[in-house]
Amino acid sequence: MPPWSLALAGYLAGSLLPGDLLIRWRTGQPAHELGDTPGVMGTYRLAGLWAAALVTVYDLGKGWLPVWLGLRWEVSGLWPAAVAVAPVLGHNWPWYRRFRRGGRGLGPALGALAALGWQELLPGLLLGALVMFRLHWAPAVGVIALPLTLGLMWLRQAPADWILAAAVVMLAVLARQWSFLVGYLRTGEVRRSF
Repeated sequence: MPPWSLALAGYLAGSLLPGDLLIRWRTGQPAHELGDTPGVMGTYRLAGLWAAALVTVYDLGKGWLPVWLGLRWEVSGLWPAAVAVAPVLGHNWPWYRRFRRGGRGLGPALGALAALGWQELLPGLLLGALVMFRLHWAPAVGVIALPLTLGLMWLRQAPADWILAAAVVMLAVLARQWSFLVGYLRTGEVRRSF
């Protein structure tokens, strides 16, 4: 399978947002009309715990599977970055929504990073989860786990194309979170997310 087809399949899988379907089923309206996103936390707030658990499994899997396949098929050069970021881009900017109103990208990003280096991801996830529960702010997981994973991959001297893939994934999440980050920097307040 050529690497471009793996990236394309990752983008298309990333574009599928089961949270949107579960939220519509529960409320009769799409997440964006209710002022939320169809990611894990939006699904938790609007459709409940079990719906959020299903979305978590799918979102992590759609980030993990293409990267895992790419590593097994030994894609190299810039292709690991393209394959890793594709599900995040699909999740954030789904094609069928005219490239807007997607999720925030953390689920598929964590899945991609788990395939690239779960040993480096685990400490950041644990620390991020502690901060998340302390502040009641779900983005803390990504704010801590993504850069810490990237740093640990660099310290471990992971292959350069894997480090690049992790960096591109982190930048895609940052691009989607930019307005939230700017709002936080302006006000200094963390908006509780659960």
